[in-house]
Amino acid sequence: SVFADDEIGVGDDGGAPPSNPFGEKEDCKVFRCPRDGYELVPLWPLNITSGGCNAMSGLVGVKHAPNSDANDPIAKCCDLRTACYQICGMPKQYCDEQFDQCGNQACDDAPDKDECTKTSSLHLMLAKMGNCDLYRRTQAQQCECFPFTEVKDHRTAFLNKFYQKHNKESAHKVANIIDKVDTSAKFAAVLFKLVQKFKLIKHVDENEDLLETIRREGKESFERKQREKYMKKNDKTSDDDDDDDDWDDDENDEL
Repeated sequence: SVFADDEIGVGDDGGAPPSNPFGEKEDCKVFRCPRDGYELVPLWPLNITSGGCNAMSGLVGVKHAPNSDANDPIAKCCDLRTACYQICGMPKQYCDEQFDQCGNQACDDAPDKDECTKTSSLHLMLAKMGNCDLYRRTQAQQCECFPFTEVKDHRTAFLNKFYQKHNKESAHKVANIIDKVDTSAKFAAVLFKLVQKFKLIKHVDENEDLLETIRREGKESFERKQREKYMKKNDKTSDDDDDDDDWDDDENDEL
């Protein structure tokens, strides 16, 4: 392997604290590239799905409440949190804070505020049962890494494709947006706003398959793609070049 399993998408300490089933000590590091000099870029096309509040914990088969999404005033908040996790470069803490704010506002307008608040708290508590696992695996499935020198071009290409698909009349805004976003988190914030503005969250009836796919393919897919880049780079270098930390700097055709 080009890099160890515990290097993929973890924080600077090389790992996270043990999972707490009640989320009492949440310390989930922001997902990042495993090598210095590289930064996250979202994969195109942007594909955002949500299985509703019952899918938030990321634990297959676990439902927060029977048929809870049918008439749940915070259902939209669950969708936003799930979508937020799928935006490459988005900090988990920000997504959870957005859910809290959305839930509080939704419950203020609910017919039964007390019951809504209890339901919202239950959703968030059970969502934390998955700790960082769902967040990291989802990020791994949605991200790829490029050298800093190429990141701006790839972000520009991503936004150009986005506006061509969803709002051609506003494509001229891309250059101005790119000039204002110089980190993965800032670019993620822009995408999160666009997802909400253009209502791009797709609802799935059976989220179990989605979660199984994230668990099975997310981390492995991210590692495989980076390994392939590395091997391609090695094929092009001379035999006396033994720098194992170099990766492929060629542009990725997907963006």
